[in-house]
This record gives sequence, C-alpha cells and structure tokens, in this order.
Amino acid sequence: MDHMLEHGPVGLWRSATGTAAAVFGEEMLFAGDGTGELRGYSALFGEEREPFTWRMVARARIGITMAGDQEEMLVEMELRRQASDVGESVVMAEPGSDGFGPAAFPLAFIRSSG
Repeated sequence: MDHMLEHGPVGLWRSATGTAAAVFGEEMLFAGDGTGELRGYSALFGEEREPFTWRMVARARIGITMAGDQEEMLVEMELRRQASDVGESVVMAEPGSDGFGPAAFPLAFIRSSG
C-alpha cells in the first residue's frame, strides 16, 4: 500500500459503504496513463460517468482534474482501516474526511487496472 502513496492509486476503487454499496455508491478508476473515470450509481437514479485526469504531485498528494474543469483539485491521500457491516478493509480517503476528492465516500481497492 505504501507504493500507492508514492506512485498513485492505479486501479479500480469502490465506495466502502458495506452492503449499501450494492444499492448506491461510486467507483473511481485510476489508469496508469494518468486518465480515469468517476462512476456514480444508484438504484433510484441510475449511473453517471465523468472522466478525469490525475497526476501525483508529491507523496500522498494527487492532482485530479475533472473533464470540463480548468482547475486541478489537490487531494491528500490517506490509507486507513475502516469497519462496515461486511467487515474491515483498508480504504483511501482524505485525512479527517469521509470522502476522497470528488467521491463522497472512502474508497476500497477492488483490483488493478488493465
């Protein structure tokens, strides 16, 4: 996990909301080429997708630019343990926050991209 703080969170990350993630949540895909996609989904409203670009600014600090935005969002990365109704997992979030950048929830690593 320390590798991710140095080189970036390449892979697919999903909302760490326990069983609620089956009904609503977000996924962020960070591709190794600096592109990505934020996908929001809910049983009520369906699915929304928004592309973004990202880059590592410093250790545990990532710059994210959503499509159509001119300004880069600087986000501090923290990896921490979080419990839910389906157990405990390591999540990525901003220090002192329940979200990560444009995502409203902390994100759990699902798989490597590619």
